[in-house]
Amino acid sequence: MCMLNGRVYSENGSNNFSCVSKWDKSVVDYALTANEQLSRCKSCNIFLMSDVINRSGIQFEKSVPDHGPIMWTIDVQSLDSETQTELHNRDVPFRKIPSGPATTKRGKSLSKPYWNEDLSALWDIVCEKEKAWLNCTEHCSRRKLRTEFCEKRKTFDKIVDRRYKPQYQVQQQGMLISTYGNSNKRDFWKQFGKIGIANDRGNGIPLKIETENGFILDHGAVLDRWKTDYNNLLNVPLSDDFDAAHLEDIKNGRHIFLEQDCKSLNERIGEHEVRKSVYHMKLGKSAGIDYIVNRRRYLRNEIMVSRIHYTAVNYILIVFSVVIISGLILGLLYLIYREFIRHQQKQFNHMKERLFRRRPGISGVSGSGEDIETDSSNSIEGHASSVMELKSVTSADQILC
Repeated sequence: MCMLNGRVYSENGSNNFSCVSKWDKSVVDYALTANEQLSRCKSCNIFLMSDVINRSGIQFEKSVPDHGPIMWTIDVQSLDSETQTELHNRDVPFRKIPSGPATTKRGKSLSKPYWNEDLSALWDIVCEKEKAWLNCTEHCSRRKLRTEFCEKRKTFDKIVDRRYKPQYQVQQQGMLISTYGNSNKRDFWKQFGKIGIANDRGNGIPLKIETENGFILDHGAVLDRWKTDYNNLLNVPLSDDFDAAHLEDIKNGRHIFLEQDCKSLNERIGEHEVRKSVYHMKLGKSAGIDYIVNRRRYLRNEIMVSRIHYTAVNYILIVFSVVIISGLILGLLYLIYREFIRHQQKQFNHMKERLFRRRPGISGVSGSGEDIETDSSNSIEGHASSVMELKSVTSADQILC
């Protein structure tokens, strides 16, 4: 399956979102099509609601919808021709549709609480008139029988809706009012919950159990049977696989087992583990950060397993190094090292000032020329060595940062 939306198949390059609200914007509306039909989908455009309102002139009183309509173009010319050809070449068997009255196994539902014998007798009369009208073939008699059927049906509806159903409703209202006046409100809500067709059509769990001698309907025997069955489900008899020591540790609250050997968790990830994970991976999975797709011939070979193992180990070492560097101990060492760098910078600045003060040709400097040249050469050599030391210190500082 492929998904079409305005972010990919936009015809005019608008690249619009289908949902633009005051909180965010996203692509929540799309169309799904098969891979074989993707070439027939020419475009998929999204129209913003602001453009639709400006074109149509519709003014919304309360709010503007945040979902924009989507319109896509599909080439259906070849599809229509193929479908039409298939329909013309299909052999459809000709069957005569039966007409006339038919009987079904489903009878009239008599689950109404106000149903009685009088209504049953009236309903039988209505059914007889209906059958006589449907089975009649003469035109004049058929019209007369239809009129009689309509009169009997109208009489039945009047008696039900105007006599028995209102009487039942008034009776139920009186029972609810009398129950509500009592001090115990639980009976009122219990009676109130029985109102409605959902309670009448609900199928409860039958209170009966099957034994060797037949079914038992005794309420106490059914509850005892349920208790025994659930007790056997939750309390399984002891077996050879049962660990009594583990159960005792759980009862005493000992959830940390220090005597267990956990050295295998600290070992390096071996190639057999990587090979096992690769072979258990589903084929055709999406590529991850390494852009490697799981294929049968490409990924499941010795060279690729070794490469994945090397990459995974390097990633774990990098993460572990970052966690260690962010610790408190290396933080303290870093602060001490920064103080050392500042001290070296102060010495370098002091030596630079001395160097420029003793340069030859500057007014106010006393002494012979040979002494000045000697001191200046020594200062230059010291300055060069200090610069080299400062570069090395700065590079180390950048590495730690």
